[in-house]
Amino acid sequence: MHHIIANRALGILKLFLGQYPDKKKWALPATICFSVPALFYSEKKEIYFYDFSIDNSNLLEKKILLNCDGILAVDYYGTEKTDVCVFKKLKESGKIIIYDKCLSAPDFTINPELLNFIDLVLFSTGDAKVVDLGYGGYGISRVLLKPGKYNAEVTKNYLKLDKEWDIAFKSNLPIQINRLHENEWVDISDNHIQTNYKQGVKKLTGQIMVEKNKINAIYKAIIPPELIFTELSDVWRFNLLIKNRDFLLREIYFNKLFVGCHYADMSVHFNFRKKLNYSKFIEKHILNLYNDRYITPAQAEKCAELIRILYEQGRVGGV
Repeated sequence: MHHIIANRALGILKLFLGQYPDKKKWALPATICFSVPALFYSEKKEIYFYDFSIDNSNLLEKKILLNCDGILAVDYYGTEKTDVCVFKKLKESGKIIIYDKCLSAPDFTINPELLNFIDLVLFSTGDAKVVDLGYGGYGISRVLLKPGKYNAEVTKNYLKLDKEWDIAFKSNLPIQINRLHENEWVDISDNHIQTNYKQGVKKLTGQIMVEKNKINAIYKAIIPPELIFTELSDVWRFNLLIKNRDFLLREIYFNKLFVGCHYADMSVHFNFRKKLNYSKFIEKHILNLYNDRYITPAQAEKCAELIRILYEQGRVGGV
């Protein structure tokens, strides 16, 4: 296996896809960062979106296996629950397998047995990841990948598309796929990477996890258990599953606090005709409470107390 470090995990993914021009059909989870399916479309791939499943066991369903040459599997919200046998059976079926661990802690390690069945593993230290450097991706690949040259225009193109995507999501509109082919918009270079990148990230990860555990402990001590999405890891964010999520969002913002609600069902925005019930359910009900350097213990306590009070008033409930 070959190792690669670049400015963006998405850039590593682009380099990898370029090695498989004949692999046209790919299965992707619907609940994923919008830039991932956008990249596949820009590389002229066909996408079959599959539904949310924490342990990825649904990847073995015939309807998925029959509709793809390759599969991208993720650790949902940083939750590492996929059994080795899932990847083993997928590889036995002849699929190219990408394992996206970008929301997991970037320890740059993976079960050696898994590497027998996976063609690319991705970690990230980009914006809003567990370790948020604002740049950096790390890959373990079955094929040799080499970063390209830096081009400032590529980043500008990405930022333009990002604004368009944000408007589309807020308006519940489809992505304009033709725009993805007009210019290069994925950075495949490594000019931001320093020689001690891995060592620095490993050290920083340990420090960050100490702080995350403190914030998570505050949430667990105050927020009613009925609201906590206990099946998910809290390594990336602290996740809730809320019946009337949008009401709670408004209350949190009104109190000058912050919260996220990732990820939207990408199958809707990319005009995939099959209805994915659980992905839509997750999109509608999940809340991600911040547990990173952008929130203080005092803010976490204030947010948790607000949620507890609204729950006790009967204004917020679990599903």
